[in-house]
Amino acid sequence: MIAISWEYETDASAMPGAEDPGRMKVLEDRLENCLETEGVSLLTVVVTGDGVREWQWYTRSVEDMMRIANEGLQGEQPFPVSFFTDTIPNGARSSGSRRRKPNYVFKPTAEEVARIIQTPSRGGGLTRR
Repeated sequence: MIAISWEYETDASAMPGAEDPGRMKVLEDRLENCLETEGVSLLTVVVTGDGVREWQWYTRSVEDMMRIANEGLQGEQPFPVSFFTDTIPNGARSSGSRRRKPNYVFKPTAEEVARIIQTPSRGGGLTRR
């Protein structure tokens, strides 16, 4: 399982402001289109509130998912997201997802993708922390 987390500024409603939902939808649509079409990952749930939106994906391969996500997001401005991986026994979700340290930081710009494609590394367009 991999979780993609986008922290946002919130008001009393705990929901995203006027600008964030459009960009969040672009990210979600682009990822669904490339990842589910390729059969690499399946979006299982999207949770929004308390200053964070989190997309939870089942994936057969983190490396394949990240490579395909980088390809699918070429040309987009960087998204302020973090990626988390979990090994979850019996499908139970761990708590405190906002407090986890990200395993990867996503860099989806075309320039970053081009540089990384030319330099072999684990995780494609990702920087291992």
